Amino acid sequence: MKLVDADMRVVGLDYSAASSGLHASVLDEVVLLPGWDEIHLETWAEQVAELIAAPDTFLIPTLDLEARLLAQYFGVHERILAPNKRVLDTVTKPPESVAEALGVRLPESSADTDWDAVERFIRHTPHGAWVKGQHYEAFRVRSVEQALAAGRFVEREWGGNWHLEAHVPGQECGIAFVARGGVLLDAVLMSKAILTPEGKTWSGEVAELPEQLWERLRVYTADVGWNGGGEIETIRTWEGDMVLMEVNPRFPAWIHGATTCGANLPAALVTERGRPGERRLAPGFTRVVEEISVAPELGISSYPWGPSDGINPATKHPSGMRGLGRRDLLSEPTALRGPSSAMPSHSPRQQQPLEDALSLTSYEAVLEAPSEDRATPSRQILTPLFDERVAALRARFADLPHTVLAHSIKTCPHPELLSRAAGLGLVAEAITLVPAVPS
Repeated sequence: MKLVDADMRVVGLDYSAASSGLHASVLDEVVLLPGWDEIHLETWAEQVAELIAAPDTFLIPTLDLEARLLAQYFGVHERILAPNKRVLDTVTKPPESVAEALGVRLPESSADTDWDAVERFIRHTPHGAWVKGQHYEAFRVRSVEQALAAGRFVEREWGGNWHLEAHVPGQECGIAFVARGGVLLDAVLMSKAILTPEGKTWSGEVAELPEQLWERLRVYTADVGWNGGGEIETIRTWEGDMVLMEVNPRFPAWIHGATTCGANLPAALVTERGRPGERRLAPGFTRVVEEISVAPELGISSYPWGPSDGINPATKHPSGMRGLGRRDLLSEPTALRGPSSAMPSHSPRQQQPLEDALSLTSYEAVLEAPSEDRATPSRQILTPLFDERVAALRARFADLPHTVLAHSIKTCPHPELLSRAAGLGLVAEAITLVPAVPS
């Protein structure tokens, strides 16, 4: 089966070499950007602008927070195929406006995270409840202690608020859809058949979206001007009702499964092709673990050994999206945005050199391209980054009494950093004691 057009190049964009999908044979090229824990937003925005500078290039984000960050920094951009901020506001949890548009109900929920309110909510949910983060993550809980612990984890790891949602017994189903400029192009309904222990789809039944749901979805995407892929997570109750759980502003992880069944939604998004009048979908898909050779230019990522003398298990977030949530980047000012809500379609570097960009600091100016008189790799002292790390540590331990921040002079005795540490109020720390000289 032809999965993409023969003349279409697929480039994988990620933020960590540990993302195994970068080795997939379907990719013609890969681009690695710095991890979210290290990334500098203005530099990232310039890099993205350069990547989509060519008229026939499109960016399809696949991370929730990445899509929101793109909407914040680029507004409406003809080559970023993702919902804008106005659309994203309609899918915040719980997505009441989407439920009303689709004619389905939402489960009971509560944003009150006070002990008494949580206890009262769980007491009135006989099937248990879910703690859901504002951006990501969900944990099923049955007690106040479990709920508050899960809420603290969500706040610490992802940032943002959390809320409680009643568990709804039934079969999990998902609607994958794609729209371009508000025009619904295609959609399929997937019913989960086999799940992993974490609740992720392993096998699923794929079918055409019922006509009534299609029409309601078409009206909703037109009303809000949806642009890009999307996923609507639902529960089909044992009585046959559809209950809306959440709406994701990107394609689901199982989107390739739908492609293998005959519904290639990502290709429809790029080519703007609508749903065929007649097509015969395969009944479903399943996943099979397969060993593949790694891309030579990436090699094998080095996983650190843990204290149990075993390799740490792989994470389901290799791209470091938790770091994006923890940094609360969505609340930072959008320095690159001008008076217009849209970024220019050409690269900002064509207008001014990187060193002269007012939104950047000396941290970026240090990182110019290597020249003949500079060895590569070479060590760089990034003092603004040092300042950021110290500020982050000071904020993290602000509530701990009797805590002193120190700079290890034995680990890094560079004069510039020693001076910087002293200026920031750090004390000097040395592991080795100076032996006493006998008199």
